[in-house]
Amino acid sequence: MQPKVLIVNSNKQEAATLTKLLTKANCHVTSYAVKEIAADIVTKRKYDLIVVNPSANQQIGLEVIREATNKGINAKTFILGLCPTENAQLTIEMYWSGAADVVAIPIALEVFKAKLQAIISRIVINTKETQQSQRIKTKVHELEKDIELAAKNLSRFEELPEIPGLEIGVYSKAVHTIGGDFIAAYYRPNGAWAIVFGDIMGHGVQAAVLQPAILLILKEHLLKADDLSEILIDINNALEKKIPTNHFAAMCIMEWFPHEKYIRIFRHGTPYPMYYKRGAPGAEVPSNGSLLGIIPSHKSALTFEPWSTTLNAGDALVLTTDGITEAMREDGAVLQKTPAQYHLLRPDGRASHAAQAIGERLGAHGYKINDDALVAVLRPT
Repeated sequence: MQPKVLIVNSNKQEAATLTKLLTKANCHVTSYAVKEIAADIVTKRKYDLIVVNPSANQQIGLEVIREATNKGINAKTFILGLCPTENAQLTIEMYWSGAADVVAIPIALEVFKAKLQAIISRIVINTKETQQSQRIKTKVHELEKDIELAAKNLSRFEELPEIPGLEIGVYSKAVHTIGGDFIAAYYRPNGAWAIVFGDIMGHGVQAAVLQPAILLILKEHLLKADDLSEILIDINNALEKKIPTNHFAAMCIMEWFPHEKYIRIFRHGTPYPMYYKRGAPGAEVPSNGSLLGIIPSHKSALTFEPWSTTLNAGDALVLTTDGITEAMREDGAVLQKTPAQYHLLRPDGRASHAAQAIGERLGAHGYKINDDALVAVLRPT
């Protein structure tokens, strides 16, 4: 890297000496006499170092420094002022105007050479770090774009199908362009529908990378003919082997039997679903289960405790990820889903409208969603 240097100087002999020193230090040097330069010349091209030696034209030299500072050039360019030893006021004004350093002259040549070399070395190092940082940012941006596109394509591929006897409404909000919450449905060989509602640990790229892998594992196993309680053990084993350590997804896996209007719920780490029976206040669904993919299935700590009911006309289930239950007001109050707050999650009207209304209702009551959030409302038709 060859640093670009601008010398602003009123003394040709001094300018020649500076040019010689900087050229030997592998710098590309441009030199202007103060009397020939307007301050705006400083801004016409990018310099790594500007050396200002105003000599007799002190005010013009200060204007050059001020112009560079006012236009933000001094944030990326090192400005070095040269000032006569006896002129303390000019030294102060140079610093106040935006110079990064001021050298008192006359100065021993070897000392000045060492000073210049230190500044140039610092410029080279900072430039390399900036370039490397920019390359990394560019690569990350490209990766995020690729994953965002893949996530959108996956989302379209996993678009919820028409499920007989059941309407599902969804409200979602991602902290980043892409989020880790998901919902998917698969028709099973036993005539039931498997509905998966989940929240992958993390946000953005981290969550988006895991989402396709987890959905693929779920789909592969849920299309088997075995009982869902047995399939969950296989899903747990597959997740435990294939998903990176310390990564997980909280999930609620449901099985809907259209003809019987019957639903089974296996909750594994998500907030408790809410069951709103027609004409009655909401109640939490008492289903408990271990996080899937964390504990090997042969361990006794792994639990599967389903809950089931028949959904009749006017009934509804509301599922949320922790982005909803951890929504917070400005006073620090968190939506804790106590009985006094059940009305905030009340599903009014059609499922599609009800899910959206829940998200809007939380905002109207001052709750700010700070995490990826997903609401699903299930109603029998």
